Amino acid sequence: MTSAKQRTLLAVLLTEANRPVPSDRLADAAWGESPPAPATLRWHVHHVRQALGGDRLTRRPEGYLLTVHPGELDAERFERLCASAADLDDPRPDRRGPRRGARAVARAPPTPTWPTRRPSASRRRGWRSCGWPPSSGGRWPCSTSGATARATAELQPHLLAHPLRERLRELLMRALHQAGRRADALRLYRDGRELLAGELGIEPGGALRELHAEILREEPPPVSVRPAQLPPDVFAFTGRQAELAVLDDLLESEGSARVAAVSGVGGVGKTGLAVRWAHRVAHRFPDGQLYADLGGRDPGEVLERFLAALGVMRVPEGLDQRAALYRGLASSRRLLVLLDNAADSAQVGPLLPASPCCFAVVTGRSRFEGLVAGVGARPVPLEVLSSGQAATLLGRVARVDPDEALALAELCDRLPLALRIAGARLVTRPGWTPRRLADRLEQERRRLDELRAGELDVRASFEVSHRDLPAPERVLFELLGLVEAPDFAPWTAAALMDLPLAEAAELMEQLAEAQLVQQLGFDEAGQERYRFHDLVRIFARERALESMARAEREAALDRVLGCLLALGEEAYLREYAGGFRLARGDAPAGVSRVRFCLRTVRQDLGTVLAAERVAGRADWLGAED
Repeated sequence: MTSAKQRTLLAVLLTEANRPVPSDRLADAAWGESPPAPATLRWHVHHVRQALGGDRLTRRPEGYLLTVHPGELDAERFERLCASAADLDDPRPDRRGPRRGARAVARAPPTPTWPTRRPSASRRRGWRSCGWPPSSGGRWPCSTSGATARATAELQPHLLAHPLRERLRELLMRALHQAGRRADALRLYRDGRELLAGELGIEPGGALRELHAEILREEPPPVSVRPAQLPPDVFAFTGRQAELAVLDDLLESEGSARVAAVSGVGGVGKTGLAVRWAHRVAHRFPDGQLYADLGGRDPGEVLERFLAALGVMRVPEGLDQRAALYRGLASSRRLLVLLDNAADSAQVGPLLPASPCCFAVVTGRSRFEGLVAGVGARPVPLEVLSSGQAATLLGRVARVDPDEALALAELCDRLPLALRIAGARLVTRPGWTPRRLADRLEQERRRLDELRAGELDVRASFEVSHRDLPAPERVLFELLGLVEAPDFAPWTAAALMDLPLAEAAELMEQLAEAQLVQQLGFDEAGQERYRFHDLVRIFARERALESMARAEREAALDRVLGCLLALGEEAYLREYAGGFRLARGDAPAGVSRVRFCLRTVRQDLGTVLAAERVAGRADWLGAED
């Protein structure tokens, strides 16, 4: 087919394949403003029909119709391949063949021997500028940030070349929004609206307006960040191998939520243990680590900080909304969350991620029974260090031989905070030896004054727990500091407070919950026994001398001494039926209703000896008020 007019006629018929084309349109395409006679048009169409062969080109009342079978047109093949690929950036292997085929067809130049296919090539350029098949449903199907970036780069030059094409603008807006460029997507809509109004005098179409409204309604997508909030690792960390093993074991376990609750008296090293372990396993949490000191902080405030660290630009109001967003973000991440210095389980609850991919470590003076019961938290109680470990820690901090530090370590009650303070004082005072500092600590009235270095203060660490106690527990704690017994049972508390035994036992439970006394288990007489750490006892006595009148202190100790005499008399009469005279005393009503035997007195020999010392030392009660 050598005639240019016949090639033009074929091009128009191919463009409208399988649809009738009116005669006047064919004449306009081939002859322009000089239309030929109808016979001339029929003669050229006849030659096109002969070149094609068969009955492909037929005459209909509406015009000429060119029949094209499936698969014969590049345009049809392109659309079929696009529908099969579904997403030209889909990385799945089964989409690569259709994707390459579609792009090859779209990018292929018109065949030189078939110049009549130029209109089809024009359509292909239009498809290529739009970029994506109708099967995508008008949405930008990007699954990765790389795909979004490539799509944005490919679409921008096409939109510059065809600024009035709303479909191109819609796709580029979606790509920008999914890439986190919300402001750029909204700006692109405003520019397009102004262009359409200025050039064509129309508003954007419905699809573009709906996308604009959708972007306005949606929250900005969170920026992908990796928080790293852990405090510095602990200097001269010593011991705690058993506790570290418990945490390691919990990390390897399976469960809906993995939570460890580290508890103990102030200064025992709860934060140190949690921070050391967190640094050891930080590589197991590639999405980051969150940390918060919860001392006196509202959970909503902490959640605001956590959400900001996770990339949220607009934090919602309200604790429930913040907690829901936080858990949603954590559900798809591997996060380590360290919640330090928590007051109780209620404060911690909203801050725990619910995903089994995350891990939370909670530290505090509470025993966190609510977390144990509610989320299956693993309790990790901490006691003071062993004598050898305490001496080793003091030696590492003070750079002295641990053997020289044994006596000083015991005077520090083997409490890590006190040991670190003592070590710091030795290092910063040239000429001081462990023996010299131990001599200063021998004086109990000055011991807590000596154990203070800068912002580190043993007394202040106890004060936090003491301040939060309800009034009855606070009074009992202070009175117990006046009793020098190595350990004691609830009857001692009942005598000091002049309360029934059951109420006194409940108060002792609350002091144990606050980690101000330690539970030792039950003795032979079936009584639960408690003890003080030495430094805590000294602190309790200080508070008693400051807050109570001398008469109140004397009355409490008189009740304890009277109770001891009454118990001794009861035991003697039950076991030996008399035989010599006994000093008599009156027991508080709540205690006298409990029948004790000699085993009770035997268990409280330490209390008896302590009472003897107290009774003979009026100075222990303090000066006259």
